[in-house]
Amino acid sequence: MSVFPFMMMPTEPTMVVRLREFGVPWLEAPDGTVLQRGGKPLVLLLWLAHVAGRRYLREELAELFWPDDPPLNARKSLRQALTTLRRWVGPEALVSTGDWLWLAEGACALDAPRFRQAVRAGDWAQACALMHGPWASGAEHAGGARLERWILGERRALLAEFEALAERHVIEALTAGDHAAVCAIAQAAEALGSSHEPLMRAHVEACCAQGDFVAARTVRAYCTHSWIAMAPIRINGAHAADAAFGMSARARPLTSSASRMVGRLKITSPTRMMVASIQPPN
Repeated sequence: MSVFPFMMMPTEPTMVVRLREFGVPWLEAPDGTVLQRGGKPLVLLLWLAHVAGRRYLREELAELFWPDDPPLNARKSLRQALTTLRRWVGPEALVSTGDWLWLAEGACALDAPRFRQAVRAGDWAQACALMHGPWASGAEHAGGARLERWILGERRALLAEFEALAERHVIEALTAGDHAAVCAIAQAAEALGSSHEPLMRAHVEACCAQGDFVAARTVRAYCTHSWIAMAPIRINGAHAADAAFGMSARARPLTSSASRMVGRLKITSPTRMMVASIQPPN
């Protein structure tokens, strides 16, 4: 008995949408049309999609996203959100059995796995194109404390991966003496809320190397790390940057822990600042 192609039942959802996770999340149809931007149903989809195939009790999801509502109201809000999601992702994408429901695997494409792949490949351009804003911006306010902890934890982890990639590219740029590239890389990280110490230190040094003391002062004022705020910045062996900042050439002594952190960046040339290596603190 032959089986014709049109008789074969699909095993995966036929409509695959893409959830754009960075910045305020939005949902994109296969043809690129924006289906929705922001809102609690999208955060619910984000939660389900990151562990696609895992089953959740309706009661658990209602408590996760509507913790302050009476149970009946929370279940009603969940039903409305699920109806909205089915309209976006297709009825076969959300599977339910009794009080259990889950998102079918492959029902929704995500940006975070593509971003992590770009980081592993060292693809700075692709990582920047995907991480154009903090991960799931504003989503931490869509539910209770458990949801907030998860959102903030994922955001910190993804930012840390971006910072590690940026640090590698900063080392390469400094080694090549490309201070403009150092500033651009550091600014990209700072725009995402990063205050990664080696990046900020390199940014200040690169600004000073280009004679842009106003920019160096701005970065320095933004920095929350006392070891950068207190450390003297030398150019050609002099405290030129500190003089431009209107500070005393004799900076206050660093604490022992701050001194160890300063040791991460080693300036090796008296005429041109260049990072030879980045050493972890002892």
